[in-house]
Amino acid sequence: MAHVPPTSASSIARFLQVPLCGEDLTVDQVNSLATAGPGALVFLQKYSEAQGQALNRLRGIFVLADPTSVGLLTCSHVVVADPRLAFARVAQRFFEPPAPQGIAPTAQVSPEARIGRHVSIGHFTVIDADVEIGDDTEIADHVVIRSRTRIGKRGVIRSHAVIGESGFGFDFDEQVPVRIPHFGGVILGDDVQIGCGTIISCATLDDTVIEDHVKIDNLVVVAHNCFIGRGTIVTGGAVLCGRARIGSHAWIGANSTIREGGVQVGEGALVGLGAVVLASIEPRHV
Repeated sequence: MAHVPPTSASSIARFLQVPLCGEDLTVDQVNSLATAGPGALVFLQKYSEAQGQALNRLRGIFVLADPTSVGLLTCSHVVVADPRLAFARVAQRFFEPPAPQGIAPTAQVSPEARIGRHVSIGHFTVIDADVEIGDDTEIADHVVIRSRTRIGKRGVIRSHAVIGESGFGFDFDEQVPVRIPHFGGVILGDDVQIGCGTIISCATLDDTVIEDHVKIDNLVVVAHNCFIGRGTIVTGGAVLCGRARIGSHAWIGANSTIREGGVQVGEGALVGLGAVVLASIEPRHV
């Protein structure tokens, strides 16, 4: 159970642009169905008789319900096409605490970095010169952002992420590894999220590019010169080797690996849990 600043059921209904069914309650908690109590906001993804009866016995709850619930709930509720999505939007709008703003006293931010408006930078974070951070971006604690990195608006960079360090690139001289210097940058679009402990390497010569609305989970490795298209999801532990190209609106499963050398994952494709992708995948394939 999470207690939140109170709002009203009618305010939520107006925000979702749907009619309120039942009493206009004060809502000050977000709950699961199993722990709901007075003042709770819950969502019912698909109606079942058992869940409906249980909800109808509770007093003072407000339910985001799916269309199969029409005429079956007596508690205060609204009917929406996708209750889980509606819950996410309502929680963001009314209940999620605002990100702290300003630069923590322990952060080390180069005076030559270009920092937008309403940006928050957490404790012990390091930001080099020649870094650009867009408005309303939230950067957590212990983050490292190196030179030649561009971050768009409304980004979220979770703790211990590293963006713009040199990647793992070597050639060989009589079987002795020779490091290839990396001179490129990193470009993150607007509304990009980078998870805890994730590494985004700079490109060798050009840029590693992550387009708008990409969401990257914790402990992901994105190597040099990768490209990730708009709206793609990359889940925990995935490894994108050098020059991998991921199309827009793809889904990269947890602990999967995309081979180096320009392997392409097409638009809307799905890479499953633990998959090893050695050759390119056509759009919308699994």
